[in-house]
Parts: sequence; C-alpha cells; structure tokens
Amino acid sequence: MQNTLSQPQREAVTGLLAFLPALENTEPEFIRNGYWSEFMSVVSTRTAQDLFRYLYDNGFVLAGFDWQAYGEEALGYLDEREKLQTAGWDTLYKLLTAHLLADHTNEGHYDSLLENGFLRDVLRRMQVLMKE
Repeated sequence: MQNTLSQPQREAVTGLLAFLPALENTEPEFIRNGYWSEFMSVVSTRTAQDLFRYLYDNGFVLAGFDWQAYGEEALGYLDEREKLQTAGWDTLYKLLTAHLLADHTNEGHYDSLLENGFLRDVLRRMQVLMKE
C-alpha cells in the first residue's frame, strides 16, 4: 500500500470518519451487554459492532499483512500516541490491521482500543490526512 489513497479508499475513509462523533464521547453512558461483554462503556454496543464490521468490510484490515511481526511497533503507537501525528496512510492501515487481528488472540483488545481512545485518535489522524 502506498501513502496515497485511491478514490474507493477515500470513499471508505469518508464512511469511516462518520463514526468519529460516536468515538469522541468521553463519558461512560452506554452499557454493553452480550456480544461485547457487560460493563460501562464510552461506546455503545451497536457502534462498536458497526465499526468493527465496517473496518473489515471496507478494506481496513490488510490481507496477507504479517500483523504479528508488526505487533511491537503497533503497540508502540498505542503507548506513544503522539507518534500518530506523523503517521501516513500506510502506517494507519497497518495499525488497524494489527490491532483488529490481535483481538482474535487477545479477547477484549478491540474493546480496550475503544475505551482508551486509540481508534478515535487513528480516525482523527485520518481526518487530518483527508484535508491535506
């Protein structure tokens, strides 16, 4: 993947950015039940499920990418959020892939990405890149 987007990718990112207002919520006001576990959350169950599905269905999870080899770097962005400010498209797609696939082996990882605002921060960076 290059650091520029095709028109279909730009359209997919535009659709993804529609989730940003829901991710901007910082006060727990929804309760997740069932599929996403049961606890107070800043993101509703429906939003969490729809976002997860959207990311997979719209090419944000890269096929054939060695996400496990990228795992340590992906965690570095989680720990040092300021690194996102210089991340390009290639890096953002790799981060989404690594973190979403990590949820398959580390149940609850996706929930933590919503709770700690990492997915919100990735979308904020995408929003900046779309304006450039």
